[in-house]
Amino acid sequence: MRVAARRCTRVGGRSGTPVEDYGVVTDIRYFMTKQDVVGNNADLIAAAANILKSHPKQTLRLTPDSANPSQKFAIDYSNVDRIDLFVNDRPVLSQEVAAGPGRWPVQLPFAATAGSVFRASGYRQGELVVSTRLSIGP
Repeated sequence: MRVAARRCTRVGGRSGTPVEDYGVVTDIRYFMTKQDVVGNNADLIAAAANILKSHPKQTLRLTPDSANPSQKFAIDYSNVDRIDLFVNDRPVLSQEVAAGPGRWPVQLPFAATAGSVFRASGYRQGELVVSTRLSIGP
């Protein structure tokens, strides 16, 4: 038997607080419709999509260099003004960037060991808005 688990953390005003065990407190009230009950939440999904459309969008992606993935990679981003980079949850680099989209080529001053996890956090006006991880395989 295999079990996969992933821990999610919040961004914004509750940044860093785990989602698990606390649930999500809404600030928008939604009343279920008949279509939600019999149609796989069609109206609920449409309402959520409309809400999300009004929020700013941002991207953050780590792409390892094929020749040296433990030390060189690129960070593709959009709509962030600062990126912090961590290796195994230890801060390594912090860079102010143009709001983008853009690409930040990174070369670490050391080679990460196999099994290391790179994490990049993107901020806009000091607020964490996007985060991504990249595991370096053996």
